[in-house]
Amino acid sequence: MEEYMLNEKQQQAFANFSKTIPGSVLDKKTNYLVKTAVAIALSCHPWMEHLFGGAEENGITQEELGAVVANVMVVSAGSAKNKAEKAFEDVNLER
Repeated sequence: MEEYMLNEKQQQAFANFSKTIPGSVLDKKTNYLVKTAVAIALSCHPWMEHLFGGAEENGITQEELGAVVANVMVVSAGSAKNKAEKAFEDVNLER
């Protein structure tokens, strides 16, 4: 993917930043699963493709990917529910 919005110095800073995360606190597998969950939650298709495509070689099973997807679904559904409840409260509608 071309980084057309960032100049070379900014691209390098981003690359350096992203390299500081793996192995800092989380083990490699946990870090991979967290990145996968974030990519799904943010609907980042390029990252989802990248992470799903490399899952097996990084020791991630289909069952683990399924658990990640299910957890994102649960949190997303809860967020939608909470937002709807807040909107109802804001306009004084009864539940």
